[in-house]
Amino acid sequence: SVRAGVVEAILILGLMFLAGPMRRVTERNIRRLFTREVGLYRDLVAQVGSDAAHFNTLAQFIAFAEQRIADALALNEIKLITDSADPTYQKIFRYAEQWQLTQIEEADFLRSLNALACYALWREEKVIGLMIVRGFAPELTAEKREVLSVLSGHLAIAIERAMLLEEKVNLERELAERERLAVMGQMAATIAHEIKN
Repeated sequence: SVRAGVVEAILILGLMFLAGPMRRVTERNIRRLFTREVGLYRDLVAQVGSDAAHFNTLAQFIAFAEQRIADALALNEIKLITDSADPTYQKIFRYAEQWQLTQIEEADFLRSLNALACYALWREEKVIGLMIVRGFAPELTAEKREVLSVLSGHLAIAIERAMLLEEKVNLERELAERERLAVMGQMAATIAHEIKN
């Protein structure tokens, strides 16, 4: 018995009254989700960046970083490459340096790496490594791409720090070995002198 225009007017008025509270609830939930996600990504960047000093070798740090990033971002596989001995990697290193790229999107390179994305790790105008993301395309959202882009800069610093620490440890071992040999040589000279006398 009610006309269609009246029902339409009542529905429009109802939506007007409900729109404000619904918008506030939606904004609050989105803000909470955004804050949680940003905190998670910030913690990931801080942890990966600061943990380089806790590992004895670069290989140990790389294994940790690959696993931690893949777990935190729910990605199938992250591979960090720091040496360019492989001709495929050499080509990508040169390509990234030539075009000053952080994110490598060239389809041929991604296909050759079997990757969804590839990020160059820059340090002092030089590519010191690559971060290769493998898995299924739906896993790599735009937000995760942005986090990986930011993370690539922090990873470059952490990898350089791990390289320097490993080099320092190796130099200290070499110095200790030389000191030991010098002491042994001095002791042999003293013994030879005593025997001669």
